[in-house]
Amino acid sequence: MHHYVVIRKLIGTSLKWSMPCSFNQFNYNLSMIKITTKRATALMSLFLLLTTSSAAFAATTPSFGAVSGYGVLSSTYTNTSPTTINGSVGFTTGPAVTPSGTHANYGSGAPYASAGTDQGVLLNALNVQPCTFTFAPGAIDLSTDTTHGAIASYAPGVYCSSGAMSVSGPLTLSGSGTYIFRPVGAFTTAAGTSISASGANACDVFWTPSGASTLGANTAFFGNIIDNAGITVGANTTWSGSALAFGGTVTTDTSTITPSMCGAPAVVPPPVVVATTTVPVVVASTTVPVIVATSTISVPVPVVIVPVVTYPTLPNTGIAPQSENTLLVVSLLTVFISMTGLLVISSRKKIIL
Repeated sequence: MHHYVVIRKLIGTSLKWSMPCSFNQFNYNLSMIKITTKRATALMSLFLLLTTSSAAFAATTPSFGAVSGYGVLSSTYTNTSPTTINGSVGFTTGPAVTPSGTHANYGSGAPYASAGTDQGVLLNALNVQPCTFTFAPGAIDLSTDTTHGAIASYAPGVYCSSGAMSVSGPLTLSGSGTYIFRPVGAFTTAAGTSISASGANACDVFWTPSGASTLGANTAFFGNIIDNAGITVGANTTWSGSALAFGGTVTTDTSTITPSMCGAPAVVPPPVVVATTTVPVVVASTTVPVIVATSTISVPVPVVIVPVVTYPTLPNTGIAPQSENTLLVVSLLTVFISMTGLLVISSRKKIIL
């Protein structure tokens, strides 16, 4: 989508300039027109204003600090009937009837003072967040309003009113995120009211009225009320969240409050120190005699029998055996005589021929 802007006054001429939403074309057009630096800056700001969508402010959940785990945090805590608080209970003036439940901290002992400080920090961090929806002036019934969207259903955001807020019937908090309801005035729920969550977490839901808060009997409540003007909880109310009124009074009547551990500081275990020492190892040495057992073992050995071969002997002629030299002379003489005979025969043949 293109934006077209007439900037005759900014340029100081009678030129009517159509500017498409293109950053490169915008810079090119600026280079083609001789204008002052101040006017160029004004044009650039105007361009960015037209081409940049407005930022959406999403609500965020601050840290609870030492407040985390407190079901009731007050200056004066009043309770005259059986009530169950499944969490810490902080006060300087205690109730006539001690509530049942498991209380990690009870009374004004530590971390009561720190929790009071952190409640103030938490409330300030919520109050500085801008409203994402503001109701029409005057008191508003959250259960019946349709100006914010679907009736009796709210998405994460910061809802502000200039008057009191009330819940007269069922109400659903839909989606994961932070919910802040900030009335300028009191906050009340009618008897039998039910506030339920569909994806929401009690740690992310805050009710921060400037006036006193009163929950009607048999209310099913969800979230954390931070209200130093005082919090009164009706009979048989079940509450998932915390009643935080460090500077005021919290009153309960056969109620059940179950806080969540919201943003509790991480407990870092102390480092484990392993002591080391050098222990000399002594190796004992000894001479162990080795006894070798001896014995006679009979092993059968195969016997190879070589047959005796008898060779025939020459007959005894009465002449002693000749030596090797004598045999050689005899042999040469025999050869000589044979050759001489051959020569004689050969010469005779020649003569006859």
